Amino acid sequence: MSLVNLLPPELRERQAVRRTTSLVVAVGLAALALIGVLYLFQVLRLSQVRSDLEAQESTNARLVRQIASLREFAALQAELAVKEALIDVIFVNEVSWSSALLDVSRVMPDATYLTNLTGQIEATVAGGVVAEPTGGTPETTLVGP
Repeated sequence: MSLVNLLPPELRERQAVRRTTSLVVAVGLAALALIGVLYLFQVLRLSQVRSDLEAQESTNARLVRQIASLREFAALQAELAVKEALIDVIFVNEVSWSSALLDVSRVMPDATYLTNLTGQIEATVAGGVVAEPTGGTPETTLVGP
């Protein structure tokens, strides 16, 4: 048996156009919905980035205040370095006799003692100027068994 279509062909064309139009509208609405969802995610991401930025700016402000409060210590440290350099220049030819005597006592045998100890330091160059040596010639007298 064969089928006979009694409807005009224009009606079939209109149904095809309606289907195509409905499909295009559905795809368009789906694309708009996807764009809306992506926009929503980007708005949320922007909000998160702004809150992160505010948190970082508050941290930076706190660190700037902390650095400002510590600047006086940097100035004190620079002043200390200048004074240490001045002390090094002042004591360039000084001898720590307590350290020298302690070192001598450590290397001497137990049953001996000193009756005489004379020390001399050599000339040193401080700032391009030769310093005058102080002290006499080294003499040591050991007395023991």
